[in-house]
Amino acid sequence: MPTIRLAEGLSLHCAVDDYLWPWEQPTPVLMMHGFARNATFWNRWVPAIAKSRRIYRPDLLGCGASDVPASVYRFTPEKIEAEIVGVFEAMALSRVHWVKPELVVEVTYLSWTEENLLRQVSYQGEREDKPARQVVRAIPHPWAIHESRRKAQPICWT
Repeated sequence: MPTIRLAEGLSLHCAVDDYLWPWEQPTPVLMMHGFARNATFWNRWVPAIAKSRRIYRPDLLGCGASDVPASVYRFTPEKIEAEIVGVFEAMALSRVHWVKPELVVEVTYLSWTEENLLRQVSYQGEREDKPARQVVRAIPHPWAIHESRRKAQPICWT
């Protein structure tokens, strides 16, 4: 599987599923995984799509077989964009069919660490009442925040 070197010196892994004849040149498919996933998320889709398209499934930094950045590394939209552009350049892709997951689920945050990090996220189920783009951050009622964490700004999504 190809490895793509980024400007920071880190490497991305990119699974390539290519079962076509060399002279077949349909528009390829780029399958991007979502948060806390990797390229294997799409494994069940590959057989059906690979019959007629080349598939590129990159693992973003910190996911799957890609390099894990140092703890001081900060993910930004610009850095993630640079990773995706790096895939396009390394694989000589000028045009793709882009596939990305959009799934809205409800979670409950059970506790917070002393460093104000989430611990024990509990999956409640899928939500079909609104699309992913309409999910917004909600501030919980003060009684929902433990007394020792009152100055913390918990993240709740509704």
